[in-house]
Amino acid sequence: MPGFTFTDSPVEQLTPTVAPRRTMYAEMPRSSAAPLAAVTRAAPLACALALGCGLVSPPLPPGAESFAPPPAYARWWALVEACSGARRPLGAVRFYRVPHAATVPSWGHGPAAAYYTRASDRIVIAGLYLQMGALVRHEMLHALLRVRGHPRAAFLGRCGGVVLCDAGCRADAGPAPAPDPAAVPVGPRDLEVTAALSPAAPSLAGDGGRFTFTVRVRNPRPYPVVVVAPAAPAAFVRASLRAGRRPFPTPSVRYQLQIAGAAGSLVTAAESRADDPTGYAYAPGETRQRVYDFALAPDAVGWATQLPGLGDAIALGPGRYALSGGYGNFWGERWSDSAVVTFVPATGGRADSGVGPRRPGAPAPAVRSR
Repeated sequence: MPGFTFTDSPVEQLTPTVAPRRTMYAEMPRSSAAPLAAVTRAAPLACALALGCGLVSPPLPPGAESFAPPPAYARWWALVEACSGARRPLGAVRFYRVPHAATVPSWGHGPAAAYYTRASDRIVIAGLYLQMGALVRHEMLHALLRVRGHPRAAFLGRCGGVVLCDAGCRADAGPAPAPDPAAVPVGPRDLEVTAALSPAAPSLAGDGGRFTFTVRVRNPRPYPVVVVAPAAPAAFVRASLRAGRRPFPTPSVRYQLQIAGAAGSLVTAAESRADDPTGYAYAPGETRQRVYDFALAPDAVGWATQLPGLGDAIALGPGRYALSGGYGNFWGERWSDSAVVTFVPATGGRADSGVGPRRPGAPAPAVRSR
């Protein structure tokens, strides 16, 4: 699968960029809109015309063919139903693909990775991105809501971290609401962080080896809070400046994923920053989440990304892995308990939980090898 750069506007646009390669997950270009800025300036207006929410259905792209949603789509649909609160049968939506295509024409609005049309109730996806979980779930949210544009409460609020909402999507959603004046500043360690596999026991027999790992962050307090990113200690900053190192950028709060292999060695780590201010504010008892897509891959050695046919999923080859989710940054973070995935191709793979909890705020396992 090629690398990609796309903007998640009412027309999800995409440009292939690099050849397949094994890479650290944190390096994967997931949502950079800058290279397509000139193409997508008018994209937020597309909903008023046709794609995503209009009542006039564009013609199907050349070569488009209908297909039955694979098993993983039903699980993704359930995820989006759960976060949005909307309910519809998956079978009510028709799915089309353009085999081997990197983009599909979007009726006058440039090349697109995927789009949803309300008039015909169909989702059209470029063949190379049929397994791009966050992108497909974005279109599923359109199909569940059946409203114009990208409502902030759905795409950045309830389903933030479940579906992709890139620069174009955020612009269409409008400005963030004013901060709650009653919100109390807290650090990442003041929140509850949990994580879960779905399904609980991934296997090749079920969903073709696809599964998700969801990191959930909850405000346990009966009052609203706003998360403040921990800053580097002043002594560290002064020492860095004296040594001629560049000052740290403005600290941010991030979701974090770590995958530990045999003997506690760190396989890879990924960070997903809460770019929108909505992601830092928590109502009393509110939970926010970040979904990571995985796939069991019998031919992979250890971990891999950008494998053909797996979209943005992290592939796990045969072996035993401990997955952990975190929230915060280097200067202050909190981690979930670990969930263990043991993949033995002869038995189709299985999963169980609990290498045991780390103490709250404890660092992840040290890096040793891949």
